[in-house]
Amino acid sequence: MPHVEVLMQVLFTCSEQPSKIAQQALVNMPPLQARSMMTLMHYVYGRLLQNPEHRANAYRTPVSLFSQQFGPNIIPDEVKRILQGGLVHEADGAWLPRTA
Repeated sequence: MPHVEVLMQVLFTCSEQPSKIAQQALVNMPPLQARSMMTLMHYVYGRLLQNPEHRANAYRTPVSLFSQQFGPNIIPDEVKRILQGGLVHEADGAWLPRTA
């Protein structure tokens, strides 16, 4: 199960200061895997959250880390659509779900 633990680190680490495990996983992750992880997260629970702030918080880390690592096109259109408040471009190149 170590592989699952690493993937959970990527999804649930701090978006501003990712863990060393999450950072290393991102370096070794192919873009297809990152996009697939975000799509899976979207279908399993992200899209089910009704409160826009809760939804933005759920997507914050993967959207931020994956867009920093792979660029904004890594974010699936379905995820962009559900984040009704839109995405905010940060100075470090990351995209974050807007919470306010």
